[in-house]
Amino acid sequence: MKNKIKSFLSIPLAAAIVFAVILLIAMSGTVSESVRKSILICTNTIIPSLFGVMVFTDLFINTGAGSLVFKPIYFLLSRILNISSDAFAAFVLGNFGGYPIGARLLSNMVNSKNISKQEAQKIMCCSYSSGPAFIIGVVSGIVHDTKIALILWASILTSNFVLLILLSAKRKNPGVCGKSKSSVKISSEMIIKSVRNSSSAMVTICSMIVFFSVIKAIIYEVIPLAGSNPLIAPILEISTVTAVENARFGILPLICAELAFGGVCVILQVIAVTANSFSLKSFFLTRPLHIIFSVLIFKLFSFLFDIQPSITAANISTYSSLSYDKVNIIPVVCIFFMIIILFTQKRQAE
Repeated sequence: MKNKIKSFLSIPLAAAIVFAVILLIAMSGTVSESVRKSILICTNTIIPSLFGVMVFTDLFINTGAGSLVFKPIYFLLSRILNISSDAFAAFVLGNFGGYPIGARLLSNMVNSKNISKQEAQKIMCCSYSSGPAFIIGVVSGIVHDTKIALILWASILTSNFVLLILLSAKRKNPGVCGKSKSSVKISSEMIIKSVRNSSSAMVTICSMIVFFSVIKAIIYEVIPLAGSNPLIAPILEISTVTAVENARFGILPLICAELAFGGVCVILQVIAVTANSFSLKSFFLTRPLHIIFSVLIFKLFSFLFDIQPSITAANISTYSSLSYDKVNIIPVVCIFFMIIILFTQKRQAE
């Protein structure tokens, strides 16, 4: 029966691929421009903002600093959370660092046997967040109010925390493969390993962004509304939320929902950086619940902090104002060396 279903589905899938190839040939100029823009976004924005964070968050966990820094908070919450101190550190850093940080940290922890796959699956559901830097730097450009941007992020953070409590309720700790570190130790090997891991992750993330730019160009061509409507486009690529003009309070819950979802492109990055180190089934199943919680909590915070007046916004902000005609040579060189490190690492593993 399963083989028949697979055979039946393979026909429309093959037809869709052929159709996509025909579109790519027919609209090669549009696709080339989309790819060029995505590469410049990687070199001018993604790598400068994420690479350093990835290296130091990886070191923060591997050196044992994470367990020590978060130990007081973890001690207070451990009875209701039922997770290890390393997992709690990944939860905090994932919510503060941004979308791919939590996924990458959990993948590294599973591979180094610091936490179990079951625990990583649970924490992944709650460590998916845009981070305050993205929301303050980008979303505040829409509403021209840092307070509202912080409330948006706090709503998503609170939703993640509520979800973590629900997932931990009446469940035993799935176990920790290794003991939490009680002291901070750092070595040159740790630094090299963190740089290698982060380089591999950055190449993967940027590759997915470039690949998705091709898919996005096809979708925008077939469904023009998906690209022209600033409230629909962020469902595919969250950074396009900056194109929203004349934002008013009524659409802020929708923006909150889109930030909680993160966009298809970010989800593809999560799939890529976890690299099958643990299952993402629970992550996908909890997305609707996370979005609903985020919107409801945002409405509650809006009432408590009185942010209901009409909001008139600027037209464009950080991502929209990127120049696609200027190339920053330093990130390009970084990508070159990241690729070299990645292939060297794979060759050594073989």
